[in-house]
Amino acid sequence: MRTNKMNIGIIVCLIGMLMMIFSAVFIPARTVSAANNCSVTLECTANSKAVSGIDWSAYRIGSRDLYGGFVLEGDFKNYPVSLNDTSSTAIANAAYTLETYALTDNLKADRKGKTDSHGSITFSGLSEGIYLLFSGDFSDGNYKYECQPSIIELGGFADNNVCLLYTSDAADE
Repeated sequence: MRTNKMNIGIIVCLIGMLMMIFSAVFIPARTVSAANNCSVTLECTANSKAVSGIDWSAYRIGSRDLYGGFVLEGDFKNYPVSLNDTSSTAIANAAYTLETYALTDNLKADRKGKTDSHGSITFSGLSEGIYLLFSGDFSDGNYKYECQPSIIELGGFADNNVCLLYTSDAADE
């Protein structure tokens, strides 16, 4: 009788362990969504004044994998750039490098536009993922502006709506 109770206990433990193992294997850590409900707003100012007319481009360059790592996708997947190091210096270097590839290879941006009279531009209807944002150098006749490219994440582990503020002390041409 005691042997039967031990056998039943062992069987119940084994079944429980198997259920835990199979649930970990077949249920992903997070669900990846391609919903187009994300947006990013860029606000550009120099010397505390809005800068209008700056051309901006937004490229979806990748997403997170099921384990939380960053993966380059689409036109960017074969470039020798890693996003594993998420320090600010490494991400800035990756942004400059990916900007150069996008310009050199004449890649099509997901969204393009110019800052309005308030120095603002919003890209909406973006799907979740990792985005590269950059503008070319800009001059208003008096000053020359140079905006640093950025890599941001929308949705998933990040916010669906992001606002970036670009400020500078304008330099005379």
